[in-house]
Amino acid sequence: AEVVAERLAELLEVDVGLVETPFIERFLPGQFTFERHAGPLRRFSMIAYLNEVPVGCEDGVTDFKHATFQFRPDLQGAALIFSNLSAADGKADHRLRQTEMPIAEVTRYHL
Repeated sequence: AEVVAERLAELLEVDVGLVETPFIERFLPGQFTFERHAGPLRRFSMIAYLNEVPVGCEDGVTDFKHATFQFRPDLQGAALIFSNLSAADGKADHRLRQTEMPIAEVTRYHL
């Protein structure tokens, strides 16, 4: 966990003390999250996809529907890093509420 936090701090050019301890989320087949946002106290969020979405599977995207953006993790180890704050005023950007769409066939893991 420390190595991940150190590398993320380096990428974001922030002090490692500002990076929370990473944790793993497990989504069983059919499970999902609905429109969550990390809040105004977290400047950035990162999701690392620890397994790949099966070929031909249309499910399993990370959906930012209020920002009209979807991310499909086709490669194991793909990561998505995004700001939770608006560039205009530095306040929470609620367009970045994300939903983890379900996958029927597999259990997936995120860091």
